[in-house]
Amino acid sequence: MKYVFYCSLFIMAWLRPISAQVIGTSFEDIPCHSGLYFDPLDPETPHPLPNQTEQPILNWPPTSDQLGFNAYYTPYDQASIGLSDGDSVGVTNRNSIVGAFSDGDQGYEISDCDGNFTLEFTPIDLQEFSQASLSIDVWIATTGYEGNGVNNTAQSDRLHIYVQDLDQTQQRDLLNTTGYDINDLDIEGRWLRRSVDISDFNQAQLVVTARNNTAAEAFYLDRIQVEGTLASNSLNQTNPVIFPNPAKNSFTLLGHDQANTLLTLYDVFGHNVWTSDSKSLTHDVSMLHSGLYFLSLVKDQNTRTQKLIIE
Repeated sequence: MKYVFYCSLFIMAWLRPISAQVIGTSFEDIPCHSGLYFDPLDPETPHPLPNQTEQPILNWPPTSDQLGFNAYYTPYDQASIGLSDGDSVGVTNRNSIVGAFSDGDQGYEISDCDGNFTLEFTPIDLQEFSQASLSIDVWIATTGYEGNGVNNTAQSDRLHIYVQDLDQTQQRDLLNTTGYDINDLDIEGRWLRRSVDISDFNQAQLVVTARNNTAAEAFYLDRIQVEGTLASNSLNQTNPVIFPNPAKNSFTLLGHDQANTLLTLYDVFGHNVWTSDSKSLTHDVSMLHSGLYFLSLVKDQNTRTQKLIIE
């Protein structure tokens, strides 16, 4: 009798809309190299910034529960030395300016790039969510910034952080200093928490663009979080129950005839990471990383989708 009662509670809880962190990063568990980064490529030409051996990490691949990111450089209208002279950019644990990072012991620094430094994060598929938001922590070092960020020159510092929807070609700002002298905005010397609603986005991508030209002009990023509520049409009452959920090495589908059913797991980027047409009720997922996934069940040209968390 107790078993039936607890199973009923589990099913009722499962059928409610689920709100949780979808994905994010605080730049932890990434190798952290001290010293400066030296760009080996031509500072007069736009290009991706490659990782260099034993230098700070600028690029990192995504996992099922952590955003990846890639860095790019674009010169001023009149090109300068860029990052070729060695600068403080990339994943860092140097906290002499911020005192402490907002989450963990590491963050991402952009300083003295002598041009335009762009950091693009992995696009996120939000089509299964009825509500979604993105948040980021930003620290702007206290110093003498120059210009209003309008012109693409060395005397025109700026920081622009936004989310773009790759499907609908729209974007939404979290922070944009363009048109203002950073010194006049009262945003220096402390962690700022910036958030934006992206419930109407399909494929969301966080982008950070920075322009500064001295070592004292430093921007720091930390604690990026994407949170969402799974859409009710993905959790209708005719769906089977995944048990346990969260799962560790395997999960079982209760209340579903799996004959002629194709099961597919997608990560939050929409990548197919696991497929099975087995009639077995229990499925092995021990090969997958911890994180949030979406289980798609296709039978007789009908598709159902449910959320699965793997610990």
